[in-house]
Amino acid sequence: MGICDEVEAAGDIPAPIFVRGDRACDGARGVRGRPGHNLLLKRQPETGGLRKPPALPVAPLLTLVAVLTGDQLAKVAAFAYVASEGPVSVGPWLTITAGMNRGVAFGLATSTHPLLLVAIAAAISTALAIIIRRAASRLRQVGLAAILGGAVGNIADRVRFGAVRDLIDFHWGSWHWPTFNLADSFIFAGLVLILVLPEQSRLARTPDAPT
Repeated sequence: MGICDEVEAAGDIPAPIFVRGDRACDGARGVRGRPGHNLLLKRQPETGGLRKPPALPVAPLLTLVAVLTGDQLAKVAAFAYVASEGPVSVGPWLTITAGMNRGVAFGLATSTHPLLLVAIAAAISTALAIIIRRAASRLRQVGLAAILGGAVGNIADRVRFGAVRDLIDFHWGSWHWPTFNLADSFIFAGLVLILVLPEQSRLARTPDAPT
């Protein structure tokens, strides 16, 4: 048995190997080609069984950046204006103010240690990032990215100030809803979006296989 027969039997084909004309081998190892034919053989990439996780799609990534940027800019602008001019009455039911919330959303859990709240929010944010990559529907990915952007915005506040900056005071007469911010609004909007939209099957997005 020649070296080409041994390689062919073992299935060990180096790549790329260019076999031209009636040459049977390339150096010490090779494959057998038919006269008059040119063959180009390529080796499949070796991944070692590890698959690289897919990158975050563009639309959810842009949503996350827009939510985070808008939230932080709104907080800076509102706190600066209120500090110099006082609260701004937008209408009979809405006032832009400036306050610090040491709890979670809407003033809950105010006695919880800030570092514990940061750790919990970071864990939730990591889980959301993984879910976004696996979501089948693009709109659901956008909704999840809005939630993630809002969560990251509030985490940034808590790390910098030990509390979250709130600026939206929704009220009706003497009744006041707990003050919140744009991050909370985006989190709520993202939840509504993913709850209203049905989960799209991955199979529906995959082209039909030839029969």
